[in-house]
Amino acid sequence: MSPESSVQMSGELYQRVLEIVRQVVGCGEFDPHDDFYDIGARSLAILQIVELVTSRLGVSISVTDAFDAPDVDSFARLVDAGAASAAG
Repeated sequence: MSPESSVQMSGELYQRVLEIVRQVVGCGEFDPHDDFYDIGARSLAILQIVELVTSRLGVSISVTDAFDAPDVDSFARLVDAGAASAAG
């Protein structure tokens, strides 16, 4: 893990992604470095998370990329990068 990825992001977009994950999975607090499956998200939940990120945040993430993300933190960073790319 690179030093940058070991630091938890706290930006608004990142936090909104975590909120979406909490809502879909129905869990309270979790470590963003937890694997989706460790917090109870299964394939259909991940698809729903991707859909909500697109509809609520306006960031398109491929389903393949979502499934390739090793943990929630990586997925949230992917969304953040997608938003930055779309904006710039």
